[in-house]
Amino acid sequence: MSTEQQNSPTSRPTPDSLRKKTPFLENLKRNTQSIRQALAFAGIGAIVVGVLIWIFLRGLEGPSYIVIGIGLTILLVDAIISLATVRQAVFGRRGRYGLNTAIVFIVFLTIAVIVNFSLHWAVDRPNPAAWLRVDTTATKQFLLEEQVVNTLENLKEPVKITAFFATNTAADAAAWRDTEDMLSEFRRRSGDFELTYELVDPEINPNVATGFGVTQFPALAIQGSESLRTEIVVGANPNETSGVFTEQQVVTGLLVINEIRQKKVLFVTGHSERDVLDINEST
Repeated sequence: MSTEQQNSPTSRPTPDSLRKKTPFLENLKRNTQSIRQALAFAGIGAIVVGVLIWIFLRGLEGPSYIVIGIGLTILLVDAIISLATVRQAVFGRRGRYGLNTAIVFIVFLTIAVIVNFSLHWAVDRPNPAAWLRVDTTATKQFLLEEQVVNTLENLKEPVKITAFFATNTAADAAAWRDTEDMLSEFRRRSGDFELTYELVDPEINPNVATGFGVTQFPALAIQGSESLRTEIVVGANPNETSGVFTEQQVVTGLLVINEIRQKKVLFVTGHSERDVLDINEST
């Protein structure tokens, strides 16, 4: 065959003819590497996004775990597809050195995670050691005043604080975050009797607010678990400030419900005093 015939357009194979001659599995095998790379990038990206959500977006821990789980599943599928490559990378000559490095890294990471969770558990317990938590802010805004700590250490019964917040706006959500930070610190510094708190949305559960007699929001219902004495504290407008409650307001409520004896009002009789049961204005 002459050179001219070989170079003629009719003698050249067309893309369609090449696709017809190439089996489907062979095409899939050629594209496997691209698929593996895409899965690896997608899995790692999902894990990174999930971790960022868990770190920076409070209240979205559940969705972040789902995203991380999806990323791990994608990486698992990628590992199954690339099983031969993974086996060679692990058990090959270079893989053995890499495996040793990976083991050292995993051990170090495991130790770091255990230490982190241990410290978090110790700090989150009621009345943790002072050296476990250090406030580096100039105003010590994350530490309670000494009067507050003394009140919490001298609680006479368990206390539950029901916080009534509507969190459907950005201002309400910010106000609840500040209040939750304060209540968390109160819970940590409680002494022999535990202080707990619960968030209730009055728009979703209006009966709970009605049961406490709460008509203005945001509000805190501070109740002694044994005596059932209750003190209602009404907060400021969330649209004006995120710090709708102060430490002093909560401490005042705790002092009211933890009094040993109820306050009594005495009336003196026998000296021509007016009868307290007489509602007649002429007497």
